[in-house]
Amino acid sequence: MKVGDAIRKFRKVKVLLVGDSGTGKTYSVVRAAVESGKKTLFIDTEFGAIEEFASMGYEGDEVEYVPASNYEDVVDAVKRIGEFEMVVLDSLDDVVRMKIVHLENKFIELGYYVIGDRKVVIKNPECFVLPWNFYPSVYSDVVRIVYNIIDSKVDVVVTTKEFGESESKKNLLEVVKAKFDSVIKLDREVVGDGNTVFYGVVEKNRGKNIAGKKVKMPETLINKIRRVSNEKEN
Repeated sequence: MKVGDAIRKFRKVKVLLVGDSGTGKTYSVVRAAVESGKKTLFIDTEFGAIEEFASMGYEGDEVEYVPASNYEDVVDAVKRIGEFEMVVLDSLDDVVRMKIVHLENKFIELGYYVIGDRKVVIKNPECFVLPWNFYPSVYSDVVRIVYNIIDSKVDVVVTTKEFGESESKKNLLEVVKAKFDSVIKLDREVVGDGNTVFYGVVEKNRGKNIAGKKVKMPETLINKIRRVSNEKEN
């Protein structure tokens, strides 16, 4: 296979959008899913996309909407990536929370948990909080989900809030960011006419160094998806 043919064949979008609530993460990925023209698996962990799809009047069949209310829903949805051209996961920080809840419920059901060779009985299930010893396992499983998505052959767009201020959570986010070609930090501002404008600041962009550049959202994301698709076709 010639180099040019290989580049076109394996070229795909791998974008991570990072931002607080209200910075346009869900709005941007819903617009991208609707306007990309791709058969898209949309995994929604917060059910926040429902209103966005409704407000756009979207009734097409190219986007399959999957509401994920727990960790198992996310795992099952990820297994189906190969059926689509693009996958959207909104939002990864919620997957972290879901995995923590998954383990908490598992231990509560058992009535105990094990650390090393020590069995700890859960005396008050209503107040039980996952011990810190299990957080590396949580982070490992979340990273595995990211890797499974990234290593697929489809375009990938993932959103997330910051995971937290602890060093372990900051390190987790850095590990996740390393797998994406583009990382954009989202924000918003209110312009003179009172309208909200969403934008992003590029943190990372493999291939073209535009780190620090302010870009318009969601247009930048949509154009990137379309451009990569055109490059693959040509």
